[in-house]
Amino acid sequence: MRFSRLVQLDEVCRTLTEAAEYIHSSGNSELCQDLIQSGAQMFGQIETILRQAQPDWKNTTPMDLLEQVQTQWRLPLPDDVAERLEHLRRSMRDDISVQVRAVFFAELGGKWDSMDSVYQTMRQDPRFDPMVVLTPIFRAREIDGKTEVELIYEDYLTGMGIPFQNYWEYNPEQDCPELAFTCQPYESVTTPEFWAENIAKYTRLVYLPYFIPHMMYSDSRVTLCNMPIHTYAWRIAGSSPRFANYFARYNQRHGENLMVTGIPKMDYAVHLKQNPCGIPQAWQPKVEGRTVILWNTWFDGNASSLDLLDQMLPWFAAHQEYALIWRPHPMSEAVMKLHEPEQYRKLERMMDTVRTGSNLVLDTEPEYGPSFVCSHGQVSDFSSMMIQYLLLDKPLLWVQIPGKTLAVKTSEEQMVSNHWMEQATDCEGIIAFLERVRRGEDPNRAIRAEVRAQYLPLADGNAAERICNHLWEALFEECL
Repeated sequence: MRFSRLVQLDEVCRTLTEAAEYIHSSGNSELCQDLIQSGAQMFGQIETILRQAQPDWKNTTPMDLLEQVQTQWRLPLPDDVAERLEHLRRSMRDDISVQVRAVFFAELGGKWDSMDSVYQTMRQDPRFDPMVVLTPIFRAREIDGKTEVELIYEDYLTGMGIPFQNYWEYNPEQDCPELAFTCQPYESVTTPEFWAENIAKYTRLVYLPYFIPHMMYSDSRVTLCNMPIHTYAWRIAGSSPRFANYFARYNQRHGENLMVTGIPKMDYAVHLKQNPCGIPQAWQPKVEGRTVILWNTWFDGNASSLDLLDQMLPWFAAHQEYALIWRPHPMSEAVMKLHEPEQYRKLERMMDTVRTGSNLVLDTEPEYGPSFVCSHGQVSDFSSMMIQYLLLDKPLLWVQIPGKTLAVKTSEEQMVSNHWMEQATDCEGIIAFLERVRRGEDPNRAIRAEVRAQYLPLADGNAAERICNHLWEALFEECL
């Protein structure tokens, strides 16, 4: 039985209890008779819903209690009717299997890991009935006074074995989900029906952030605490107790809707560490027997390490003892095509080079698991993938672009210290890191362990389970 049906039954029982208390205290016989007649109709509603839910009965106790109290619902009303109604309420909660309908609004494949572990946990949990709706995003820019819009809508879910509905097929007002999940905080890239404000009109919105709070920037108080989604979300997944303190300090609602559960985006990386996945067959001749380096670049070509990677491609071609896996940010092509045409042409040229290289791999897989598993070290510029890679306990080099890298705060507000990362600003520093990785040198191993323990105590692979339990308990506490 749907949870909303249980809430409906509970409300009817409460109304009947109030009617019984009034009848016992009132001397207005005419009004009492009207309440008896109205109450009989309410009992009929309860009976209809219970019979419809018969496949979900654990036993016949709710129907037995209903029949007992129905026979007593007449004047003079017995003194224990209110008590019997309370027993009925409790029995319907305890003796009927209830499911919470949850819809996941999924967009770009690169963000699905923000919600996947919660979805997969709910698929295996009889308390929940999850479904996925694939939604679009768009990018717009002004060209000669005209607005050019590119819609991005790709099915990456079928290949992962995840059934879904297209966004134009889904009607939330008909489905009436008890919960809706999103990982998208930016209204500027999605259509109005998927804005937090509008989702929250018909259900309880749960926000599972697609980026991991780690380095703090000048705009972090807004992006992490005071976007519209932070106001309209019924619950928000928080990455750590440290983040919870920060959120409560700067959020307009003082953090009252934050769950300190860890975020699902970390679950996948932890599970990869415990149970490594396989790699695509096409990669194997390019990576086997080599020192494999994963390099991921940000979508902003002007502030990413794209130029350095371009300079390093000939080096990798000349050093066949290494293999390079390049995983561009999933929004790279869309953003550069619209906003950075020169960088876009460079991106296309580099992709062509990597596709044909004997020891080069262009990672376009929907999940980053294969590149995480088979790589021996990572080079990155600005990405939450750095924190996910931390959980695999492998060396990582943070490439800072002089004059372009965003200014990082150095205060105590850092969500995850960055001193565990090796750092470089040029090709010489990058090559030195690659050579250390090949020699098996890992000077920051002990530091990584300290950072994980201090800053990421909830990154244990169980965030989804904690979130599901919290939401279930919160629904019952709020509604019943």
